[in-house]
Amino acid sequence: MVTVDAPGGFRAGLRRTARDPRIWILLALYVVLLGTNAGFSQDPTDDAIDYHRIAAAAPGLPAQPIGSAYTARFATHYAVGLLHWATGLSLEVAYAVAFAAVLAALFATVHILFRTLAVGDYAFAAALFVLNPYVLRPYELQTETLQDLVFVLGVGICLIGLRDRSSRAVLVGLVIAVLGRQTAIAVAPVVAVWVLLDARWRSPARGRRAWPTAILAVALTLAIFVEVRLWSARFSLPFEPTGVDDTVFNLFGALPGTAAELAAHFARIVVPLAVPLTALVTLVVVVGWRKVSFAGWGALLMAAAITVQPAITDPRFPGFAFNEQRLAALAILPLAVAVATLLAQTQWRWPERFARMVSVALVVVVAVASLHHEFSSVGPSTLTQFLATQAVAAAVVAVLLGLGRRSAPVGAAAAPQSLTEATPGGRR
Repeated sequence: MVTVDAPGGFRAGLRRTARDPRIWILLALYVVLLGTNAGFSQDPTDDAIDYHRIAAAAPGLPAQPIGSAYTARFATHYAVGLLHWATGLSLEVAYAVAFAAVLAALFATVHILFRTLAVGDYAFAAALFVLNPYVLRPYELQTETLQDLVFVLGVGICLIGLRDRSSRAVLVGLVIAVLGRQTAIAVAPVVAVWVLLDARWRSPARGRRAWPTAILAVALTLAIFVEVRLWSARFSLPFEPTGVDDTVFNLFGALPGTAAELAAHFARIVVPLAVPLTALVTLVVVVGWRKVSFAGWGALLMAAAITVQPAITDPRFPGFAFNEQRLAALAILPLAVAVATLLAQTQWRWPERFARMVSVALVVVVAVASLHHEFSSVGPSTLTQFLATQAVAAAVVAVLLGLGRRSAPVGAAAAPQSLTEATPGGRR
């Protein structure tokens, strides 16, 4: 633990961090991502136009009403607008600055989440998140949709808090998440259940924190959501899915005529999840589902809660069509954490040198799968080519993990709880 009052403690901590290959691996993943994207901060389109209007109005309020689905996420854009107003920066530059800040915060969050993994496992888990074609790439092109990354950042901080049994981090993460987007109200109950069922939260060392943390997780998230709704009502008009008529059950009720539309809807949800889900399922088979850690199940449940929104919304709802991929990708970080818990419970069955080569191959496969026909400057040029790349990448990941990983011996499995118990330095 680095302390600021220890002589040279802070500088020593920086030197140790700089010597950690994990930092450089994560930085390399960012370089690959940014270097292969199709552009940066293009002119706003679709819902980004409404977010731009919110930011442009700060410190005042928008003169014309905006759809309630967008005004519920006004906090991020209003903050960018205040930055623009206070500094004199153009709105485009203010969004670029905010995007860079969130990207840096995500860098730190991802590193803290995965730093206890072996170097090769760290690289794979981090790549599943950073290089997913729908996690960061679309937002680099449309920085005005930054609120989704703010939500992901909040979820990441919350996951750190759940791991470290830190009530403060859990609650701060949820506050950030709900200020990003209203999807946090589906995450908060999962967090509450996690805290109440995790034996580590109920240990004597934790005192009586479990119940207060669980109650506050739900109450605080809901209170902020309601307050944002009430405050933004003055410049909102009703525009969001509100009932059964706006759900996918309409399509189920119209079967068999809507079978193709339903299949396409769920396929769009699966696309961004294909590679990490393949890794997860393969590792569950290796470990055995009964041996999956509590943190693994918790992270998977959180990912499922986030995916519910795009799954149950009628794809014919105005503005929602073909957004399933981007919304489903909001679940990638907890899904990558679930994969990381399983990586920590397994080890390579091959000699170290060969295992290192396979780890590199896995990251390369994920990097190739990150290339998108619309978001990348290189790679597939059509949707068909992109989908074929995803299928091949998922198959290669399944083969390499299925043949190469095995459950870690009992003596070596103390570290696997590394995703629920942080330790300095991590394993090499």
